[in-house]
Amino acid sequence: MHCWELPYDSQRQLLFITLQKALRERQLPIDNIELVLLMVEEKISQAEIARRMQVTRQAVHQRIAPVCKYVRSEIEKEEFPLI
Repeated sequence: MHCWELPYDSQRQLLFITLQKALRERQLPIDNIELVLLMVEEKISQAEIARRMQVTRQAVHQRIAPVCKYVRSEIEKEEFPLI
């Protein structure tokens, strides 16, 4: 089963576990992780975050892109571990 086949709550829990790992291992800046959590918790768009922060949507995207890449990579490692 792939993570996208999981129920929403399970996907959310997997995201939080992966982000906690990133914080523990100091893989990502906490500010960037907080933006992703804001999007998930409040179910808001990058555009809304940009408006609140008074920055461009592109600036928000640049901050969350490494977080998304890290999460995707970590989940793929779990789904398809190297043998």
